Formats: sequence, C-alpha cells, structure tokens
Amino acid sequence: MKRALFLAGLLLAAAWAACPAAHAGAFDRFERDPMPRVSPPPVHEEILPNGLKLFVLEDRSLPMVQMKLITRGGSVHDQIGRAHV
Repeated sequence: MKRALFLAGLLLAAAWAACPAAHAGAFDRFERDPMPRVSPPPVHEEILPNGLKLFVLEDRSLPMVQMKLITRGGSVHDQIGRAHV
C-alpha cells in the first residue's frame, strides 16, 4: 500500500513538473529588489622573510577582526625519511 501511494505521488509530481502551464508565472507576483552593487576591498599581498605569503583585505566598516590561515601541509610535503616531523 505504501509503495502504491509513493508511486502515485511520484507520478503526480512528474506530471505536474512536465506541464509548464501548471507553474508558469507562479513567481511573477513577487517583487524583486535590484541586486546591490558589491565591490570587494583591495587585496594587499606581502611575503614575510620566512616565505609566508600574506593576503590582507581590510574593511573598517565594522569593529571586527577575522583571520584565516591556510597552509600547504600534509604528508605530500614531508621529506623522505622525516615523516610526521
């Protein structure tokens, strides 16, 4: 019984999706605001003496600090004979 109801529901959903008149203009009644223009801050790149690259994006609109550190690491960068050091 459950299987028959599931198949009937699936068939009904497929028939509704295949009929463009069923859902044509369904979202026309919603008003859309224009998309705001986004301009990312300039990127400053610095290389430290130890070879670490820094990319700094500064936005002073909020008193907040966020940092993300991404390093090239993992076993693929281990030297032969010096694993996990």
